Amino acid sequence: DTGATHSCIDEETVAQLLKLIARDKQKVGNAGGSSEQFLYDAGFKLPLPSTPIIALQVFGIDLKIQPYKALIGRDVLKFSNFIYSGTSNYWSLIL
Repeated sequence: DTGATHSCIDEETVAQLLKLIARDKQKVGNAGGSSEQFLYDAGFKLPLPSTPIIALQVFGIDLKIQPYKALIGRDVLKFSNFIYSGTSNYWSLIL
């Protein structure tokens, strides 16, 4: 989600399954308004050889109606070259 400042994980499935401990709670703005969400310590890594692990804090949010369990925010994208072409139906993410 290139509009998201922070990356997010599904609170119910990811945070609870991995038994992550909430470190903080902050007010988060979204398309539907704002709400308080827990922050979790996490690491992001593409499943490719030689990609670095990026340490960050992620918000736990409700993603159960979405087809994915995490959103990549600008906190990860700032370490990458991200290319998206809607007309070509192409994207690339290089860390």
